[in-house]
Amino acid sequence: MKNIIYFLVIINCAAFSQTDKYGVLFDYNMLFHSANFQKLPDVPNCCPKFETGSGSGITLGILYEMPLYKDLSFMLRLVYSNQNGNLTDDELKTISVDGNAVLTGIRHTLNFDFGSILAQPMLNYNLYKFLNLSAGLSFGAMTQQNFKQSEVLVDRGAFVGKNTNIRNDISGTIKNATSISLQFLVGLNADFPLNKKGSLFLSPEIYYGKNLLPLVKDLTWNYYGFFFGLALKYSPPVIEIKEQIRKQIRIDTIKIPEEDISKSYVNQGKERFTTDTLLTEDTRLINQITSRTDTLFIQKPVILTAEVNAVGVEQDNTESSDIVIRNEEFLSSTMKPLLNYVFFDYNSAQLPERYKSIPPENTGNFNINNLFDSSTLATYYDVLNIIGKRLTEHPKADLTIIGCNSNLDLEKGNTSLSQNRADAVATYLKYVWKIDSKRIKMQSRNLPDIPSNSNEADGIIENRRAEIYSNDPSITAPLFLNDTLHLVKPMTIRFEPKAEATKGVKQWKISISYNGRVHKELSGTGEINSKPVWQISEDKDFLKEKCTKIEYTLQVTDNSGRVVTTQPKYIPVDEITIRSKKENLVNDKRIDNYSLILFDFDKKDINKPNREIINFVNKNIESNSTVNIAGYTDRMGEDDYNQSLSDGRAKSVERAITSGSKSSMGVGESKLLFTNELPEGRFYCRTVLITVETPINK
Repeated sequence: MKNIIYFLVIINCAAFSQTDKYGVLFDYNMLFHSANFQKLPDVPNCCPKFETGSGSGITLGILYEMPLYKDLSFMLRLVYSNQNGNLTDDELKTISVDGNAVLTGIRHTLNFDFGSILAQPMLNYNLYKFLNLSAGLSFGAMTQQNFKQSEVLVDRGAFVGKNTNIRNDISGTIKNATSISLQFLVGLNADFPLNKKGSLFLSPEIYYGKNLLPLVKDLTWNYYGFFFGLALKYSPPVIEIKEQIRKQIRIDTIKIPEEDISKSYVNQGKERFTTDTLLTEDTRLINQITSRTDTLFIQKPVILTAEVNAVGVEQDNTESSDIVIRNEEFLSSTMKPLLNYVFFDYNSAQLPERYKSIPPENTGNFNINNLFDSSTLATYYDVLNIIGKRLTEHPKADLTIIGCNSNLDLEKGNTSLSQNRADAVATYLKYVWKIDSKRIKMQSRNLPDIPSNSNEADGIIENRRAEIYSNDPSITAPLFLNDTLHLVKPMTIRFEPKAEATKGVKQWKISISYNGRVHKELSGTGEINSKPVWQISEDKDFLKEKCTKIEYTLQVTDNSGRVVTTQPKYIPVDEITIRSKKENLVNDKRIDNYSLILFDFDKKDINKPNREIINFVNKNIESNSTVNIAGYTDRMGEDDYNQSLSDGRAKSVERAITSGSKSSMGVGESKLLFTNELPEGRFYCRTVLITVETPINK
């Protein structure tokens, strides 16, 4: 009786063991085949049809079993399986024996021998104590696929033309046999302990298996079977676990600010009971935890604060929080080039709206000198008015307008469209500026004489244009300006506003003031997530203003309508005028800026219009002048190529400058001077900027 009780205790411990198992196995295979074919591929056979058969074999292998969760474990078996058997079919057939027709039987036999190396991943579920239910797959490679077949006369006689009762006696490897074995397995196994430690087990097993792939491609031939066997398993001994229980109480408190309460109060949360288990080598520590979350409602103060600081940013992106704005005047002359092209939209001959037009009655008020404060592109958009004004001042000058198209899609070969584009330009000059039609000659063609790259979208757009030429160079000559130049440091002021608002920020505003009035406002809505900038170097109104300091404040409005404004902060301004430099006998310098355009697409050579400009520049350079030359390109083409192209343009100009201390560099497309979304911006980027600084000694 004692031995029986001990055996049951060992079985119970083994059933709930949480350690891995390793083992070897042996199975006897009992297989049943079902088929529906007449013969194997390329093997002659007169059998009407093979339908059933049986076989046997053995399975040898190793296994590994790993517990997953409670009664569930994972088992992996690596095995070699051998399967022998045969398919038979008996046929009654009349044959000739000694000249007499005799009914006899023919037995068609197909013997086969399969071998495979398989992996068998399975899940084990413990049904009761030592009894387990297993299910999984068996898959792997077929290593042996042999056959032997024969057809035998069962009773008597011989086949026609043969002196034997056997024919089609053939053996070999089955052609087109499936190289992969795939089965579904389900069965039972039991783990019976063989020692007191419960570390060695004898495990009888029985599995049902169903093959999932045909044995031969394009033939109906499959099998199922039963696998009976034993496994010998080893499991490291289970260490006796000591159990300790520890009780804990945890209270968390969530603080929630509330605006509409007179005093703070607590809402006690619902208690929750959880168990946390920590396993060590020989101890199971069980934490029994009682927890709850209380909510503490506290009075919420309404906060609205604001702060703003300013940082100066130089051209090389260096920053400084200790700012003094230095605004210095220099004598200067500036040349603005005039692009003599008008660009059109796709398949259109209508002047785009960005080109400025004026009524005929206002042409008398148009003054080119008023454009000197405009940007380069803003001046260009008055190109038709500039040319119209100059034609009225030079009555002997004539124009040639050449309409062009991109020669692609609807514009391909459409010289009528090109003519209409030339007509649009001529019509504006004739009916607004009253230019005699006899002074305007119009031509049309497909691509321009010097086209842009038609393999790029930007180049295609640039070829949709009208080109304006004159027998008088002054009609399309650059605009020259003698004026004062303001250079300011730092070039940019970046503001860093901050706000804390209980109700949330509705809107904010930075006000910049000097001489008792607001000059500029930078504003936004919602939370402050940006650092707005003031581009001083581009603020012409400020550059011409005289002041000693700049005041800035931040005003924030929250969603309840409350407003807070920071105390004013100041940035000193150091105004250095030409007059003050003369009065203080300070050495000064003159700064002249010249720009070359009309570099042909993808070219770095100096053409005739640019040669004339350089000749003009040379006349204004002294021997003690410093000449800085920078070459630029548009965005078309590869970065490295554009860098080389801009270097070449700058070097060409440097060689053409005849005096002064010269330096040149190519900028490429790393800095685009103008927007490249429009064709005129790209043309103005194909330029070289010449800055001439000439000392004025006192």
